[in-house]
Amino acid sequence: MWQLRKRNTQAFYLAIFTFVSVVLVGVISGIGLAVLLGLLQFLRTVFRPTEQLLGVNADGMIHSMGNGNGIKAVPGVMIYRFNSPLTYFNVAYFKRRILNLVDSTPHPADWVVIDAVASFTYADISVLAAIDELKRDLKQRNIKLILAGRRTELTRWFRINRLKSHDDDLVLVPDLYLALKLIQSKRRVAEKQEHESETGLEPEIG
Repeated sequence: MWQLRKRNTQAFYLAIFTFVSVVLVGVISGIGLAVLLGLLQFLRTVFRPTEQLLGVNADGMIHSMGNGNGIKAVPGVMIYRFNSPLTYFNVAYFKRRILNLVDSTPHPADWVVIDAVASFTYADISVLAAIDELKRDLKQRNIKLILAGRRTELTRWFRINRLKSHDDDLVLVPDLYLALKLIQSKRRVAEKQEHESETGLEPEIG
């Protein structure tokens, strides 16, 4: 049980609560109280789940940042993970958290990359509509949005619900690493075009 405490604190305390409840009020009532507490924990997790900002280590591997682990943010990029499936009752919180993080970061982001694997699990029209709104809110801040992961499903869901998923302000890619490669590629193209503009060279075609 002490090993459970290290792996999952909520599960550990739920187990302790169940044991104490069974001892004090009996098996049936104790288990009933434990089930109720477990349900409340689940709702809390879904409504206000944990979140992570991701960065890269010296080898270019993507990990969560924090606790002095040496993981650094990618300049100009905010990589965000929401540790719960998105539904109609938590998507407003999800959207608000991203905008708050964007507005409060000391280093302005040009791109927001969302890890779609953990949070986009089924086609909820309210979630897709909120993503469309988030895209527009970020565009007003001159920020582009990338959803990384589940590209096939997301493309189909956006198409079914007649929402745009193929413009410059919302990009769907297969994973986080390809998202970073795409950003690097677009930056190189922009730098090349800027250099050609400054030197008076004609842009290469083809």
